Amino acid sequence: MNELRFWLAKAFILGLTNCLWAATLAPDWQGREPHFPPGSLFWRTSEFKTAPILYRTVLPEFRKPIEFAVVRVRARRYAYLFVTRFNRFSDLDPFGQCIARSESPKERPDEEVALLADLAPSLLPQRPLALLVSAPESGFQLEGIIAFRDGTFLSLASTPDRWRAQKFPPLTVLEFEPCMRPDFDDRHWFPTRVVQSAEIWEPAKLMAEFRTFAERTRCQRLQRQLEEVRWRLTLLRDKGIVIVDDEAFGWGGAERLPSWLRERANILLQSLAKGADFPETRAEFFAKMAEVLSVFVWVRDEVTNVANHALLWRALRQPDRAAHCEQVAKSVEGELNRLEVALRGLEARFPLEELLERLLPLRRQLLGLRDKSVHRAFVVNDLNSGLENKFGWFDTTVLLDNDVTRWGLRVTTSATVFASPLSPAAFVTVPGTEFTLSGWDELKPWRVYNKPANPGPVCAWVVLGGKVVNRRPQPDGTVYERERHGRWSENWMLLVPDLSRGGGLPVQLVFLRHPNKILFRSNEQGIVREVTVLFEQPGAQLFMLKPLKEWRGLLYQARAMTRSPLNEQEVASSLQQCRLWSRAVLCYPVTFSEAFVRDPNSPYALLVANAYNYWEFRDEWNTPPLKLAPLPPLASYGLLKGYPGLQVISEAAELGSWGVWGDHIAVVGREVIVYGVPIHPIQRFGGFTAFCFGPTDIGVLGNLTELDLIKRTGANSFRPQHNRVDEAAMQLVKWCVEHGVQHVFNTDEKWVPDIVAHYRRLAELCQDLPAEAVAYDLLNEPETREPRAYNALLRRLTRAIRSIDKSHLIYAEVVAPWGPMAQPYPEAAFANLEPTGDPLTVYSFHDYEYRLMTRYPNEKVDIRNLLERWLPVFRFSIDHRAPIHLGEFGAFEQTPEDIYANRCAITMLLDYFRLFDRFGWHFHYYSNRGIVRVRRDGSLEESLVQEAFRRYFGRYRLNAVRE
Repeated sequence: MNELRFWLAKAFILGLTNCLWAATLAPDWQGREPHFPPGSLFWRTSEFKTAPILYRTVLPEFRKPIEFAVVRVRARRYAYLFVTRFNRFSDLDPFGQCIARSESPKERPDEEVALLADLAPSLLPQRPLALLVSAPESGFQLEGIIAFRDGTFLSLASTPDRWRAQKFPPLTVLEFEPCMRPDFDDRHWFPTRVVQSAEIWEPAKLMAEFRTFAERTRCQRLQRQLEEVRWRLTLLRDKGIVIVDDEAFGWGGAERLPSWLRERANILLQSLAKGADFPETRAEFFAKMAEVLSVFVWVRDEVTNVANHALLWRALRQPDRAAHCEQVAKSVEGELNRLEVALRGLEARFPLEELLERLLPLRRQLLGLRDKSVHRAFVVNDLNSGLENKFGWFDTTVLLDNDVTRWGLRVTTSATVFASPLSPAAFVTVPGTEFTLSGWDELKPWRVYNKPANPGPVCAWVVLGGKVVNRRPQPDGTVYERERHGRWSENWMLLVPDLSRGGGLPVQLVFLRHPNKILFRSNEQGIVREVTVLFEQPGAQLFMLKPLKEWRGLLYQARAMTRSPLNEQEVASSLQQCRLWSRAVLCYPVTFSEAFVRDPNSPYALLVANAYNYWEFRDEWNTPPLKLAPLPPLASYGLLKGYPGLQVISEAAELGSWGVWGDHIAVVGREVIVYGVPIHPIQRFGGFTAFCFGPTDIGVLGNLTELDLIKRTGANSFRPQHNRVDEAAMQLVKWCVEHGVQHVFNTDEKWVPDIVAHYRRLAELCQDLPAEAVAYDLLNEPETREPRAYNALLRRLTRAIRSIDKSHLIYAEVVAPWGPMAQPYPEAAFANLEPTGDPLTVYSFHDYEYRLMTRYPNEKVDIRNLLERWLPVFRFSIDHRAPIHLGEFGAFEQTPEDIYANRCAITMLLDYFRLFDRFGWHFHYYSNRGIVRVRRDGSLEESLVQEAFRRYFGRYRLNAVRE
């Protein structure tokens, strides 16, 4: 360390002289110049001869505030500037990053280039920084200035006593080299020598030029930040999604978040809309404010999550983990409350740096509760998330059908509607005194037995004098009027259509305040088009839901529910559901946490616990709230389908029906439910797909570089597409085994004369390999057969392989989207797929519906779109006890977006990975060898796709439940 301090002390001089000088430096090989064989990549064997040369120095730590820091590098042909990367998320991340580049035009390859780079964002207080230049052997020249706010400055220059040089093999990914770290000992590197005498620069002139560049760069950076701020604040305000470290966090919608948070985001957006050109200080304020709000939401949710884990661990009989989570939650809550008070009263001149400095340590502390081993972690999952529980909750309103727009109805008066994914009810806040639900007359009638058709409500149930009364509209549309009919005995009303005339399931409204009047307004045909509720005071709140999810005895119920007077015995089951929900919505579940322990009685089962967080309400009737801890609907569906090993462990009750999803099962009066979940014993695989149908695509030296790239991301599988069974094919398999990467065969059957014989031969060649070494992805995007013929072929192929090889995975794909009977995709494709019965088969599909966008998430697309699109896949997995494989997705490099610059590539892929983890899927990103590029210096540059993969695999969750 003393030697490092000495080196740093002599490496830079204070710029107090009248001139600055910088020489052109080149390596002094001293007769020992390193030489390397040409590099190979993909099908290009020994084509890459350029070996990158790095020139290195270290900037000392600075304790004074910096005004600007700029360097200029000159070289011939190309120059790249690298610095230390400090924000590493795991051991998989690189040590450095490229922050600037300059390349000569291809038509004039030997032309001199110059790059200017702003170092200020890379200079952290009291942290030394490695500074590296990649330039040709002919050398480079560097001059730079670090100007401090106290008026002093530090000059940087390319002088031989400050720089060392080293050559690296072609196709090296330089960012991963340890020399990017400031503490790297480069004394074994080569010295540099002056190849061109120093150029002398006047400090004043250079200061003026660099200050102008720094100001221009800062303005450009702030403009980009403002565009990002608008996006982030809009997501927070409109969708309740925050972006933290390029990862999206959200659940249920914006209304889940406190109104003051959404209002704060809205005020900021309005301010942004008013002024296009902000002074620098205002632009920085908005950028910091967006970051503070986003991190605050994350910390707020995570504190809830930690407190929930205390309940979960107690339910799972892990008292030590429970006590630790409880202690951490209590210790953090006080600071979080103080931060909330500060944020609520925040003014433009409030020291945002202080807020962020207080939030970020909280985030680090909370993340410290995670562990590479989920079986040692105090916190297993994010709030509203899970791991390999395909029966668990996810962010959609489809399962419990509480999105009024999906009913075909709409709220046409001003109102805020929040539909929690955990409840069949939607919560409504009415700012005025009128609530109107419209669109009944536009609904498509169900089965019509009695004409004329009428899909709207024909009557309403209310409870008067302790008795349920069936009220029909008067000629003026009045159904109920408080002054005339008296006060309700209970807090709810049921809007009842006539099933026999094509009406749908009834809609229940549960009120916190007593309504004054209920009106049905009809169209010219006498069909109710809207229902209006009037209140005495503004600010009323109510719930909307469909308490009955199915009909039993349709025509009997149609008559019984519309009979006047109502016979309560005939409608006892419906009345029971209405009264259940009139209490249950008063403890309205909004978020949840999930944890698990391994089932001691089974190596392939988990004991899963869900803990719920509720909004709790009191109404004017003093209705006793009823807290329910429900079993997720897909778990109910699994029980309905008799899924082996799935069981409810808590003392729970059957409270009704979820319709197609089975029984409504919940623990009554508690916030935690425990249930047993089987997991697939098959190890999960995730990695990359590459198009390898060319004659020189496999079994060549470029595959070794390709496998190194895959392995570096943490991925464990490679899916090269080819039709070969020759020596080259097996050579690639051998290299995959040596790298610890699964090889997946994938064939285009249209070019194979006998596909059964093809896979029989592969099975003969691979049968003795380890179980994780290879897999057979039978047919790539089958499109030539109708479903019955295709299912028969799958069975023949499976029998052919299993007659020889009984240990390796098979991936069986659905018919491609453009194939016969595959639309709507993927629903129809999975509906037409028949499982083969093989226990080692994983069922696969490809989906490119959502690729990289300029901004993701956005107003139209977020994780909910993926979840709802894939609901048929989740159902197939439960129906057939089948693991799932998304064999191709992504292909971001085939979009107009820049996968090296658009960080939404990370955000979008992390959403994909979150879903894969939730449902235990296998996956292969379709890279088509397009996610790396070769720089002019001969080094390899990885894209943000690899960055996202490293972020994911660095969390060690792919097979965490099987540890």
